[in-house]
Amino acid sequence: LRAEIDRDANPRDNASWAVLDVRDKLRVAIVGTRRFGARPRLAEFGPTDWLRLALEPTDEQSREQQIEIEVIDAARTEAGALAGFDAVIVAEPGRVRPDGWSAIGELRRRGGAVLIAASPRAGAQLWTEQAMSSLGLEWSFERDPVEVAAGTGTLGAPVLDGDDLLWFVRGELAELVETVSVDRLLTLQPGSDATVLLTCADDQPVLLASAPNPASPRAGQVIVLSVAVDLGWTDLPARPLMVPLVQELVRSSVGAGASHT
Repeated sequence: LRAEIDRDANPRDNASWAVLDVRDKLRVAIVGTRRFGARPRLAEFGPTDWLRLALEPTDEQSREQQIEIEVIDAARTEAGALAGFDAVIVAEPGRVRPDGWSAIGELRRRGGAVLIAASPRAGAQLWTEQAMSSLGLEWSFERDPVEVAAGTGTLGAPVLDGDDLLWFVRGELAELVETVSVDRLLTLQPGSDATVLLTCADDQPVLLASAPNPASPRAGQVIVLSVAVDLGWTDLPARPLMVPLVQELVRSSVGAGASHT
């Protein structure tokens, strides 16, 4: 990109150049459960299925290949598995091994975006410390999810100053979030380097994103969803918010990471 101003006595500052990174498509890895054959019935959907459907809601979009998706088995994610991807969505963090988190951390360090949802598996969430260490974040999590009291689980969207990852859908966000309810969530305490995008239950964070770190300007953004993409936790996967939410999180976070490199 070349920009020019009117000619003046000093020709050295009359023009400026910038290199723009243009992508024909985004390569996104979903770390979860691989399936073979036809797509399962909705009653059999797991987190990976819901997230893939949100990124490929129609066959037409799949043909256009605006977002190229590959599902990687969570237990088999290892060094080199995420090479060439622009973003990774961790649908089942409870099944990721330490070498898998190292690979996810490496993707972030080279500018890739990372989106993690809570684990749908029953019991304590033992993945959190390893994940935050590999990603270089000091966010703290309670290991056991909590049940949300009746009447307090409706999503809310805090008013934010300036642009954020959901700016493209911000005009419709208030209407979309009020149809979503949360029954269970993972309590967390974000650091000062986080922006809370969605809340519920006494302003508990449901969706938050890392802020740019001047010490690591090339690092991509990390986004954490404190609920599992599972109907036992929230009805989000079946609500109209799901598709625009996941699509914009992926597109905007990849774009934000590129702008910082």
